[in-house]
Amino acid sequence: MKKTKITLLFWTALLLVAIGFAGCATSTVGISVPADINVDQNIKTIALVNRYRPDKGQGFLNVVEGALSGENIGQDRRSAEEALMGLTNALAASPRFSITRPAIELKGTGGVDFPPMLSEVEVQEICQKAGAQALVTIEAFDSDQQVACTTQVRERKNKAGETEKYTVWMARKTIQVMVGWRMYDGQHGHLLDEMRMQEAVYFNAEGNSEGNAIANLPQGESVTREIGRVTGASYSRHISPTWLPVSRSLLYQGQRLFQSRQKARQNQRLGRSQTDVGTGHQ
Repeated sequence: MKKTKITLLFWTALLLVAIGFAGCATSTVGISVPADINVDQNIKTIALVNRYRPDKGQGFLNVVEGALSGENIGQDRRSAEEALMGLTNALAASPRFSITRPAIELKGTGGVDFPPMLSEVEVQEICQKAGAQALVTIEAFDSDQQVACTTQVRERKNKAGETEKYTVWMARKTIQVMVGWRMYDGQHGHLLDEMRMQEAVYFNAEGNSEGNAIANLPQGESVTREIGRVTGASYSRHISPTWLPVSRSLLYQGQRLFQSRQKARQNQRLGRSQTDVGTGHQ
């Protein structure tokens, strides 16, 4: 009889533990992270416009600069559009704003410098035609890349088991990207925000020759376009609240019931202990 009682208690405890683990699950919920700046609540829709392309006379200088730095022709222009696309996608998922992309393109400097601010009339006309209360423009974009190579002498065993020395070429590529954003008020046409963002990334590669090591490095344009998308998403977090996914554990009814009963037993035992202590003191 005693053995049967012990066995029953064992299986009961095992069942409660199983219920506890079965009732536990992980769920992902979203919380709203506020933006870096406060934007008027009357602004509901934002127009996004590319203002990177250089005006006449400046394009040739940008081509020369790109050739000297090893960039592809039109690389920064395409990367600037990727930055605007990154901002577009991020704001589309935002709980705060609706977005619109007017079929216009404004002229800028095509480089690292901001152009003069848009006039109030220009901003008001663009926002009125687009049905927006604010205008966000990408107005500056520039990327630079540098490649340096060094050599290193190493040792290895050949097939005969003898130690031999060989030379390894090591290449390092540095890519720096600068992006400039502006946000205008659509009703009054004045400037709400101006932000310059800079990112730098580094890549290392090896090869049996200088050319081979450099060829093993990633292509500069693919990197700058990816950085552009990242900076666009970053600027979205600067002006708009963002949904941040957070994982949390949820307890089902079986586990909650088990925990509530366990707590009740603890409280009951605690009450008895206090009564016993009080009686002993008396």
